Amino acid sequence: MEKLLKSMMLFCIFISLILSGCNDVSDISKNSNKNVTDPHNFVPQDLEIAATLLIYKSKAFNLHLNSVITTTGCDAAFYNAGNFSVDAGIITLNGDTIRRYSAPTGQQNPDSMYAYGCQPYEDLLFNGGNYTWNIFGSLNYPSFSQTISAPDHEVNILSPLNGASISKSTNLTITWTTSINPVDTVKILITSDGKIINKYVPDTGSYTISSNELSIFNNNENISISIAAGNYKFIPLLGKYAMFAILSTHQIYCNIVI
Repeated sequence: MEKLLKSMMLFCIFISLILSGCNDVSDISKNSNKNVTDPHNFVPQDLEIAATLLIYKSKAFNLHLNSVITTTGCDAAFYNAGNFSVDAGIITLNGDTIRRYSAPTGQQNPDSMYAYGCQPYEDLLFNGGNYTWNIFGSLNYPSFSQTISAPDHEVNILSPLNGASISKSTNLTITWTTSINPVDTVKILITSDGKIINKYVPDTGSYTISSNELSIFNNNENISISIAAGNYKFIPLLGKYAMFAILSTHQIYCNIVI
């Protein structure tokens, strides 16, 4: 059961790492060379976030069940000047009203001022189509809308294979599916028992992790290898930024050997 919970929590780790460093823009020079309105940039760091709006599909191999679990969904959260969650009124995604949830319990609660979400989101297709968010706003939050384009393919790890033995004394090349229309950002995440390797890389379909980086893992240790690939867009909002993302993830397990 512990392995099952770890597998289901992997996507939450992805999102927290994507948003890490997006807390403070007191030093504007950190972003002086970044056009945050251009969706073809890597995820900007050190940006203060007023809202996150996410659409996703996650495929994760589960060691406990020896199967692949696929999850689709959407999530949205809105923050005030003090970074506390606030109500943003009614919101829709491609015309469908998104339900509001209570953060402490995860249960639907129309009076809650926490997060919005839908799981599964059955209308999610990776075919290059557009997804439009409409936020109707509230007394404390403005109304706005934005459209983001989906990638034209889902990401799948091609190598290594699930269950493969990986030597930490040699470099590890990870390959994944891509297309002639690369996504904005690919996130590679390798974890085991609190040890983490994470990289933002171009969508070239291949990236090599050095043996020096792999040396943090122990012999005969199971490691999780995950890739998140997607498109991102940032717009100014309330003196901060709203982040829109649509992505797919794929996760496998491998075994470290000397």
